[in-house]
Amino acid sequence: MAKPLATSKDNLGKAVDIAVPGKKVAENAFSGAITLISADLIGSADSHGVEEIGEGAFEDCLSLSRVQARDDVKIGPYAFADCLSLSNAWFYDHRNGLLQVGTIGEGAFQECRSLAYVNLRSKGIGKMAFQNCTALKKCEVDELEEIGDLAFDGCGSLRSVTMPSKVGQYAFRDCTSLTEVIVQEGPHHYISPGTFSGCTALASVTIPDSILFIQENAFWGCSALKSVQTTATTIGEHAFQISGLESIKIGDGADLRRHAFANCHRLRDVEGRIGTIGPMAFKECTSLQSITLPTRVYPYAFYGCRGLTEVVVPDQTREIASGTFEGCTALASVEIPESVFSINESAFKNCEALESVRTNANIIRQSAFKDCHALKSVILTYTSPETVLIHEGAFKRCYALEEVVIAAKKVQIGPKAFANCVSLKVVTVPENSSIYSTAFQGSSVEKLVVLGELGQHKQYLNEFIESEEGIVESEEGNVEGYYSAKDNPLKIMGWTAANHKVLPENDKEKARTILFSLQRNVASDRLPHVPQEMRQMMFKPQPSDVYTKSTQRLNDHVAPE
Repeated sequence: MAKPLATSKDNLGKAVDIAVPGKKVAENAFSGAITLISADLIGSADSHGVEEIGEGAFEDCLSLSRVQARDDVKIGPYAFADCLSLSNAWFYDHRNGLLQVGTIGEGAFQECRSLAYVNLRSKGIGKMAFQNCTALKKCEVDELEEIGDLAFDGCGSLRSVTMPSKVGQYAFRDCTSLTEVIVQEGPHHYISPGTFSGCTALASVTIPDSILFIQENAFWGCSALKSVQTTATTIGEHAFQISGLESIKIGDGADLRRHAFANCHRLRDVEGRIGTIGPMAFKECTSLQSITLPTRVYPYAFYGCRGLTEVVVPDQTREIASGTFEGCTALASVEIPESVFSINESAFKNCEALESVRTNANIIRQSAFKDCHALKSVILTYTSPETVLIHEGAFKRCYALEEVVIAAKKVQIGPKAFANCVSLKVVTVPENSSIYSTAFQGSSVEKLVVLGELGQHKQYLNEFIESEEGIVESEEGNVEGYYSAKDNPLKIMGWTAANHKVLPENDKEKARTILFSLQRNVASDRLPHVPQEMRQMMFKPQPSDVYTKSTQRLNDHVAPE
């Protein structure tokens, strides 16, 4: 029995199987025809069948399960969208030299959740053309040049697809059964944003040398992807984040942008010269053990890389950015070149295995080495006259720290810079120093060595008294119980020789005494003027005992963090 002819929903009648005459199915012709099951668009041999299916022609035909058409048909936007029962779309080879290759419009088969297989001939697949076709396993498209944005987004059963050189954004997002991809050579030099994001089964990808830019989120969450080789010189933001990468080879001088490899917990090897490392580019790459840095590394680049043991910082590096190695708990040593001017906030915070630091950086910022519990030695050496700035909490809670040497012309040590360094015994500073009142709060400093001209010990004994409110002003250059020199006065606890004040008798119970015993080669009778009462405080009991008791009193007033 021949199928009834129909050109629109109006003359469909009760027919469930139809043949459509003519060369075009009009826009919305059968939209919402819920009784339609089958549509034959092939026609007779003389007519060559339908050449164009208009926009929305069969949209929302909920019972439509089978369509036959020529393989070069032009399919308009949303032509079969939401045909939830469509499982067979047969596009027969009907070539001749006069026919133009067809196209698949935007959303053409969107939400066709029963569609399992498609083969046709088309120059392009429009955006969202097969979006959420969750049963689609295979799509073969000859002469394909372009795939639009989100074209196969959410096609969780798709195993293979023809890949042109130009593929739109998020074209294969969440294609969780896609295992292999070969990117074709072509005039386009990039992999678009999010192209394969969420393709959790993708284990192999071949990227031609023509690809120079892998854009943001391109392989985000590809947990089965273990190895990638590319000559791309730009790896975009989040490009491989949360992927299963174990190794990657990149183009020479590659720019690795924000979160490029973040949370790649299996990544061990990065081959190729890196040009720039963006913020958090290797965040929590816990298997990464060694890497050679470029001169430009952005903040938190290696945050939480707990397996990182070796780092090479190149010459010409000007700064170590904030949080660069924070939480790298296995990092035991790092060589910091002389070119480094600044070690920024939290740069080495919580590097629990780091044992020593030697640098001539002029600025060590807040919490730069905080909680480096194994750090024993800090040596800051300088050949220039610039001021050294050690900011708040820079070495706080470095419990193993025993010695600090600052061989500079001038230093300023900020609040709690060495707070709670319970093993710290000896601190060497230049005579032109400014040390904040809480710089060594909770530490165990017994000896303060003051340097004159670089390398020359200054010969003074210093006693510092501090009230709850702090101490200010003095009437003369000589200080009672406090070192002074008219030329380069040492500034400790926030006061200079010119603004020191001895507490009145009735306030002395509030005072907290911290005693620093200077390494010196002069007799005690050459000390600066110190009142007899203060001398008794200094030498009875012994200095270390006074320091221990006074430190305990000081700790009683330490505010909780």
